Amino acid sequence: LNEVDASQLLAEAKAEEGISELPPELSFVQSQPERIPADDDSFDLVVTWSAFEHVGDPEALLRDISRVMKADGALFLQLWPFYNSEHGSHLWQWFPDGFAQFEHSDDEIAARIEADEATDPGWGAMMMREYRALNRVTLDDLGAAIERAGLRVARLKLITNDCFIPASAKGTPLSALAIGGVQLLAVQA
Repeated sequence: LNEVDASQLLAEAKAEEGISELPPELSFVQSQPERIPADDDSFDLVVTWSAFEHVGDPEALLRDISRVMKADGALFLQLWPFYNSEHGSHLWQWFPDGFAQFEHSDDEIAARIEADEATDPGWGAMMMREYRALNRVTLDDLGAAIERAGLRVARLKLITNDCFIPASAKGTPLSALAIGGVQLLAVQA
């Protein structure tokens, strides 16, 4: 959904890796939220990195990924952080102790971000919009959506860390709190 600034991408690649030019075959195509602008059976590999928590309808997007994958293709999906996990709010800049989504109301979160004079107000407003739009998918929800999309998980790596669980998270399954993210490989079922 976001347009790619190729000059900014090149500047970052140069600063991080000393790359002087982007590959000439590299192209960027803007997609719709749950629709990939590609023909059926187009890709051997689909990669998504830290994006699925921002997808409004993960199952619809997974169905479309399945559509564009070749029969022997694969999906590599990395999702971090899940909403219910320690850093799931994506607001660690303002709430480094985590679990802001359980510890504070949305109004309290917005007030803290707006009161931060050290941060560009545009950045704070954008992060608040992102926070409000995050989906609440859990690992089990994601797994079920993958299966309903006609895919199966072939390999799985959990992203976890030790954390203190706030009393305000009472009633939330421990697996949802403790699993910060996942890396998985899915193939056609």
